[in-house]
Amino acid sequence: MRDNYGSDPMQPEDYVIDESFVRTKNNSLFSRDGSGANPDLADRGEIALAALAEAVDKHARYLSPEQTELAVKWLKRWKLRDAVLADYDEIRASEAFAATLKALRESPEQVQLQSVAARHGTWSRLWAAVFAASLATMVGMGIAGSAGTVAWLVAAAALVGSVIASERSLVRALVVAKEQDRKYALESLRAATTVRELLNAGLWTYLPGVGSGIDYDSKHGKAQIFKDRERLADALYLDPDGLLDPYGFRDNGPRV
Repeated sequence: MRDNYGSDPMQPEDYVIDESFVRTKNNSLFSRDGSGANPDLADRGEIALAALAEAVDKHARYLSPEQTELAVKWLKRWKLRDAVLADYDEIRASEAFAATLKALRESPEQVQLQSVAARHGTWSRLWAAVFAASLATMVGMGIAGSAGTVAWLVAAAALVGSVIASERSLVRALVVAKEQDRKYALESLRAATTVRELLNAGLWTYLPGVGSGIDYDSKHGKAQIFKDRERLADALYLDPDGLLDPYGFRDNGPRV
């Protein structure tokens, strides 16, 4: 794909069957001179794909972003025509995904992270108890007025050390807890296969304008989700670094 200095993002040689770097008469959808569909294609699907590529190359430049997104939606519906069964049941599907989320929450990795976070939290509380005991001891020594210098130094060291240790344990507990939540959230999103499941997994939970309550505008909320879905889809295909290029090339040329 090219988009250099205002040129077309796609050229005739960019339309290939298998996205490979090497162009041959067997995988190019356009003829060698780029004037039309490749006449050497024999497979019915490849011929249809060549016709579609020719139409796209001819007309896509005149479409607005909204119209292009609509055309992509049409093709997605063709791609997913067998993904949703005729007997699809929303309730059963929601229950099945809820069971999937429950399994993710109770996975060994999640349980281990919970255990680590709880252990650090326990240590933080224990050190806080040491701090309280040290403080009480220092108050008692001050009231009694009979403690020596060494006793004061020991009590002060215990006081400061317990504060530092408690804070460090608390920070570690929070870090592990955040890692646990992040992993669960990402795993939940990766497990989703429909818009409803993505919604239940929390993809749009904190999206501005999407929520609930007396002031919630469902039309505005849905428009926000539509906009964010388009942004996410664009992000998945906007790959200037060629990270998802199976052949490790960028812009039809080797990386430098």
